[in-house]
Amino acid sequence: MKIRHARFCRLAAALVVLAGAAGGYAQDRSVEEIMGDINRLEMPAYDVNRDAPNTNYVQELLAKRREITLRRSELIGELYRAYPLDPETANLLPERWDTMFSLQSDYEGVLAETQSLLKTHPDYPSERYAWQFRAMSAMMCYSRASSYDAQKIIDPVEEYIKRYPDSSQGPSMLYEAASFHLRDREQSTTLFRRIVSEWPLSGAARVAKRKLRQVDEIGKPFELQFTDAISGSDVSIESLRGKVIIIDFWASWSPQCVEQVSHLKDLYDQYAPQGVAIIGVNLDPSPDERGLDALKAFVEQHEIAWPQYYQGLGWQSEFSSSWGVDRLPCTFVVDHQGNLAATAVSDGDLEEVVSDLIQKRDATGSAAADG
Repeated sequence: MKIRHARFCRLAAALVVLAGAAGGYAQDRSVEEIMGDINRLEMPAYDVNRDAPNTNYVQELLAKRREITLRRSELIGELYRAYPLDPETANLLPERWDTMFSLQSDYEGVLAETQSLLKTHPDYPSERYAWQFRAMSAMMCYSRASSYDAQKIIDPVEEYIKRYPDSSQGPSMLYEAASFHLRDREQSTTLFRRIVSEWPLSGAARVAKRKLRQVDEIGKPFELQFTDAISGSDVSIESLRGKVIIIDFWASWSPQCVEQVSHLKDLYDQYAPQGVAIIGVNLDPSPDERGLDALKAFVEQHEIAWPQYYQGLGWQSEFSSSWGVDRLPCTFVVDHQGNLAATAVSDGDLEEVVSDLIQKRDATGSAAADG
């Protein structure tokens, strides 16, 4: 029995040594050695002379840059595990978190690493970046359907704002949470109003005001006049008075818009005879970037019957930007009097909203006739 126990101990010791050799090599390398590996990684520059037609140069260049970026992140991780308090580590950690967040979408990894760092070293030299990336990764982790938690989305942002009240990142992250991650529209609207009130001169306040327009102008006239990109005919809300109008903000490059178009066609076929119209507001890029060609090809391929307002500047287009449209598809509904009735209507709720407005219109018409 003693012999067997001794053999077990020797085996366990051997496994520890092997594990250290395989995964714990950072303990055997100095800061200078690791930094040497990092500094020897040179990002290849773009060479216009190699970017010729029918070559894969750009793809190969991007792949090489990605490889180097990921290798740098790996080496910075080694540096952090071995020498977390070294100044070189503190300087480089934000780069690692940015790579993990933006390039790898490793939100759980960023959240775990920043939380661990802030717990063990609350006064870390790059703590500001740690709090910021903690908040950003928490938003991504806790906005998923399987783990949605509004409080866990907001709390890290509030902690960042408490610590760094003068940072422009605070209101920007609040806007990000309200616009893209929170599911309760009332909660989002409250945050938009707070941004405008507390940070009135910030960029976040500027876009929050546009978002608030979707709420504050319900019941007010919705103005839109344009030339149909397909037929060349003039179209306006005024010319469609009496109809319930679906305003569909979309782009040909959006997979979600591709998914929605069949539903819109079904609604159009069903409700057009009852006085429902659809207007497409397109966010494809400029004609120079073949945006108009993409719109026309999409309309032809999907046999779309309703008029299209081609803005021509993608996300920078003035009309959609003025309404705070920052995700696609986005659907508004205008009532028969030309007033904005609903905004940011989900695909699942659209038919109900349209049906209710038809009933109200018809009921109003019947009452007027009876009178």
